[in-house]
Amino acid sequence: EWWIGPREYDFTVLDRQLNFTLANYPDAMLGFYIWCQPGLWYARAYPERMSRDENGNTCGYYVSTVSFSNPEYRADAALAIAAFVEHCEKYFGPKMVLYNLMGGATCEWQGWTCHTEHFSDYSETEARQFAQFAAEHHRDATTIPTPQERTRTTFGNTAFRDVITDWKSILYDTFYN
Repeated sequence: EWWIGPREYDFTVLDRQLNFTLANYPDAMLGFYIWCQPGLWYARAYPERMSRDENGNTCGYYVSTVSFSNPEYRADAALAIAAFVEHCEKYFGPKMVLYNLMGGATCEWQGWTCHTEHFSDYSETEARQFAQFAAEHHRDATTIPTPQERTRTTFGNTAFRDVITDWKSILYDTFYN
């Protein structure tokens, strides 16, 4: 874990691993998949920035289950990633070829409850950001669609929705993705 606190980063383990790799494979080029999730310290410091399921609970996980739409988290993550890249470029620049940002439960930016029977994200931040997104798309949506609305399909057990009756869920899927 290299992101250890607010604007605090420790690259000791990273440096040790990269120096070992390059000492043993001097022709190696380095590519990174960077998981943009802070440790549990972040959830303790900023509980209001965590994703919530439909019951208001956070998802138990070994990193902070942040709300992806939270602007403060996004700003913090941008600083952390910039520090990571700056460090790697400074010490390993000629060897660096790739930085790929990942997040969420599966490193594919899927919601924290994607492998449970619950839905996310029902945090206050998500609701505010969705309402703003809806307004920008000329819709009035003051709440996130309920789990029942999000799973309803008009045409039976298919992936198809009715654009009239299911507009809010369609819009939320567009927002969330």
